[in-house]
Order: sequence, then C-alpha cells, then structure tokens
Amino acid sequence: MTLNMNIISALIVIFLLNFANANNESLTVMYHEETIAAFEKANNELAHCRLYRVNHRDDPNKDKILAKLKPKAISIPEVNMQVILQTIIKCSSIHEERKESFTAQSKSELSLWLGVISGTKWCGFKDIATDYEDLGSYERVDRCCRGYHYCPIKISSNHKKYGIINSYGRKIAHCDCDKMFFNCLKNIIKTSKNKSLKYKTEVVGILKFNVIEQKCMKDENNMQDGNERCAEIIEGVEVIDEEYLQYDEEYLKCLNFNVKKKYFVSNGYQKF
Repeated sequence: MTLNMNIISALIVIFLLNFANANNESLTVMYHEETIAAFEKANNELAHCRLYRVNHRDDPNKDKILAKLKPKAISIPEVNMQVILQTIIKCSSIHEERKESFTAQSKSELSLWLGVISGTKWCGFKDIATDYEDLGSYERVDRCCRGYHYCPIKISSNHKKYGIINSYGRKIAHCDCDKMFFNCLKNIIKTSKNKSLKYKTEVVGILKFNVIEQKCMKDENNMQDGNERCAEIIEGVEVIDEEYLQYDEEYLKCLNFNVKKKYFVSNGYQKF
C-alpha cells in the first residue's frame, strides 16, 4: 500500500511538471527538508528559477514561504533528495554565460575561505549576497557555490541535527551536495575557454576539497528491497525530463520509496 502511494505521489509530481510546460504563468513549487524550489518553464526549458532556504525542516519560515508561493503554485509536493538536487543543478545552469569579463586575480587567495573569494558573493563559509539573484563577476563559479549553499541537508558549526553534533568548526553538508558542487566546478574547467575563470574555479575546488578537506554527511538507506538498484537508477536520471519519466516505471517505484535514514559523518568527497 505504501509503495502504491509513493508511485502515485511520483506521478503527481510528473503531472505538475508537465502542466507547468503548458501554462507558463503557473509556478512549479517543490521542497525537501531545508530547501524550497520554485520555477517556471517556457518552451520546455527553465525560464526562471528561485531557491529558498530555512534553518531546519520544521522552521516556521518554511511554512511562511510556502504560503506566499501557494497562490501561484499548481501544487506544492514534497520530493526526495535527488529530485531537489537535480532542480538545483538546473537552476544553476540558467544564463550561466551572461558575464565573461573578469578583473585581476586576487593577491591573497588564501583568505577566500576566511570570508568570500574576490569576484564572488557565494564562494566562502558564508555568503555576502543581498538575495538569490545577487552574483559576483565570476558568475559561473558563483552559481556553483550558491547551489551548494542551498543544500537541503546540512548542519551549521556547533549545531546538532539528524542525530549528529557538528563540532568541526564549519558547516557540513550531505555528501550528495559535495558531489554536485564538485561536478559543477569541474564542468566549468572542462567547458570554459576563459583562463581567469578556470583559475578562480580551480582555487575554489582545491581549497574546498583538498586543503580544508571538509567532512560531509552520508545516510544509510534502509529500503525494504532494491536499495542499490534504486540508488543507481535515481543517480542516472535527468529528473526534469518529464517525457522520459512517464515511461520509466522502475524509476517511479524508486522516486518516493519509503526510506528510513540514519546519518553519519564521512571523510568527505574525493580530491579535486
């Protein structure tokens, strides 16, 4: 019965995404833990996207944000971790090539993780952006950093959540968010022809994954069956590809599978 309800929930999410394609004035809203995503689509592409974050899953501000979005939203489903991460990735790709003019490299890159790296507003322990749309001159790398700040599962320094006390002196996030951040940075290095941008991206990646060696969180998924297969399927699917999802019954069974999670701290993602 639970599995059937989860499949129905997944079908509802897909219906909402398809409906959003036909009605550009409607907003598609979804949330997972501490992150809310709201976006519009035009010609089967994301035309506008906005992410929201709260301090914890039961934060009263979460209800306030959802209530504000509700009048324009088709519906507001709760989705799983992989769906929200794919949405963050999609949001980060919008207009990523808008700026290609860069200033000279910082004289003191070692200070960037003490604050925020020059030319960005999101690449540091905290951000200095005035709002979600506020990006620095190194916009592409800033989008990667911004997406990481919107990780739905994270613990601030000296706080306890998910059964974990974070005593590491800095925020720790879910390892899937570290992987998303890692791949986002590597994609810039692979595709950009701008040497200044590539250098700045390498500095961010090396400091985050090699120098600081920040811890991350993993979860033990206690699914009733098919745990490894579901993880493999969800990992490899482009979630906002509605046409594909309509025919992938195996994916639908995994999408909102009844999962009980136990979190633990890992040594972090791979070297940059």
